[in-house]
Amino acid sequence: ICKLSAGDIKRAYRKIAKTVHPDKNRDGRAHIAFDALERSAAILMDPNQKKDYDAKLARQRSEAVQNFAKGLQSTWRTMGTILKVMGPFATPFLIL
Repeated sequence: ICKLSAGDIKRAYRKIAKTVHPDKNRDGRAHIAFDALERSAAILMDPNQKKDYDAKLARQRSEAVQNFAKGLQSTWRTMGTILKVMGPFATPFLIL
C-alpha cells in the first residue's frame, strides 16, 4: 500500500524531523511528535515491518468497507420497512 521507496521515506523523515525535533521546536510536545516520527520511520524503512504494516492496513480498510456495506444494507432495510408501514404517505415524508 505504501509505494514509496526507502530513499523517499528517509528524505521525508529528515524534512519533518527538522520541524519537530525538540531542539528546533520549543513546543512542550515536540519530543512526543519526534518519538512518533522515529517509530513510524523505523517501521516504514524496515522491509519486514513495512510488509506487516501494509497487511494490517489492508485488513483495516477491508473491514471498514465491509462495515460500511453492512450499515448501508441495514439502512436500506429500514427504509423498506418505513415504506411498507406508511404506504402512500411515505413519499411526502421521505421528501422532507
